[in-house]
Amino acid sequence: MEPLVIFGAGLVIYCGYLALLDSCKAWRVCRSECTAKRTPAKKRRAATGRQRQPKPATGIAVCRPLLQRI
Repeated sequence: MEPLVIFGAGLVIYCGYLALLDSCKAWRVCRSECTAKRTPAKKRRAATGRQRQPKPATGIAVCRPLLQRI
């Protein structure tokens, strides 16, 4: 029974080693694909010259609403 336990422990260690190698290789491949797909960032357009009007103390907007950027 003891040789069987030793063989089983060796098999577990070997399979763990193979799993570690496989996960490292998959991580490297995924990392290289992600960097290859990444496109350079677009330059942001300059803000318009229009200035925001200050809100009144009551908190109710009296001018036309400003568009929100998403």
